[in-house]
Amino acid sequence: MFKRTVAIWSSLLVCCAILVYFQFIAVREKDLAAYQDLMQESLDIKSKHALEKEPGKQIRFLVQKDIWTGEDQKKSHIRMISENSELIISQQGRSLEAHETFRNMKGSMQKEADASLIYRIEAMEGFYRFPSDELVANKVKIFTEDHFYLEADRAEIVTADQPLQLEGNIRLRSSSWLDKETYALADKAIYHPKERLFILLGSAEKNVLCWQDGASFAAPEIHIQQNMKTVEGVGDVRFSFSLEEKNYFESIFSRYM
Repeated sequence: MFKRTVAIWSSLLVCCAILVYFQFIAVREKDLAAYQDLMQESLDIKSKHALEKEPGKQIRFLVQKDIWTGEDQKKSHIRMISENSELIISQQGRSLEAHETFRNMKGSMQKEADASLIYRIEAMEGFYRFPSDELVANKVKIFTEDHFYLEADRAEIVTADQPLQLEGNIRLRSSSWLDKETYALADKAIYHPKERLFILLGSAEKNVLCWQDGASFAAPEIHIQQNMKTVEGVGDVRFSFSLEEKNYFESIFSRYM
C-alpha cells in the first residue's frame, strides 16, 4: 500500500515538473521567433543611437559616385571619380546625414535626357553632403562643352539647370570661341549652362579684366554670352588696362598669348 502511494505521488510530481517546464521554461517556436525579432529590434535601436553618440567613419579607395538631381527632362547626372574618400555618417533624431570628402577628384555634369556633356571638373578636394546633394570643390578646373577653361579656388556645384558658382582667383580662357582667343580674370564667376552665359564679377579693389584678340577692357562686371556671341561690360567700362592691371594680366596669361 505504501509503495503504491509513493509511486502515485512520484508520478504526480513528474507530471507537474513536465507541466512547469513547458509552461514556464521551455520556449515555444513562435515565442522564440518573437524574442529574436525583439532582440534584432533592440540591436537596430542601439545601432541608430550609436550614430548619434559617435558618427560612423569609412575610408574608401578608387571611389565612383553618381548623383541624379532634378525631375523628368530637367534631371541631371553628376559623376565623380576619386583616388580615395572619407565617408562620415551621423544622425540627429530620425534624420541620417552623410558627408564625404574626395581627394584628387574628377567629375562631369550631364543632362540626363540626352546624356550631353555640360562641363567636366577636376579638383584637389570635393565635399559632398547627403541628403541635400550639395557638392563643393576646392582648387578646381572646369572644362565646358563650348571649350572654355576656368580655374578657381572654390566651386559650388548643383543641378544642370542651376548656375555653377565659382569664387576666388577666376581665370578664364578659350582659344576656339568665335575663332578668337579670349582671356579674363575675375574674383567671382557664375556660369548658367542653359543660357550658356558667363557672368564675371570683380571686387571692391579689382575690376574684371578681359582680353580678346588684341582688345582689352576692364569693368566691375563682364558678361560673355555664348548664344548671342557677345562680350559685354557692365558699369564703368575702360577699354584699356592700367599699368598695374597690364602687368598682373600678363603675369598670368603671357605663356598662352
